[in-house]
Amino acid sequence: MGNHLTEEMIDEFSASDGFTVYQSVGSNPGDAEEDMRSEFFTVVDTLLGQLPDEAVSNFVESKDFEIYRTIGAMYS
Repeated sequence: MGNHLTEEMIDEFSASDGFTVYQSVGSNPGDAEEDMRSEFFTVVDTLLGQLPDEAVSNFVESKDFEIYRTIGAMYS
């Protein structure tokens, strides 16, 4: 995902509350509480929504998308 984000998008995200959630859950998902995991998924979902259409299409066609859908069903 990172190679499709502009420097401006990365800077904006790094200064956001979502970045704190992303760091916290991303560094140790097993210890994260359920509500933090849900918030983490929302953060990632929002970032995906900001990607160019081609990047999203590539992701949807990848094997990782099924994992994303499964997690999305749990935390949406």
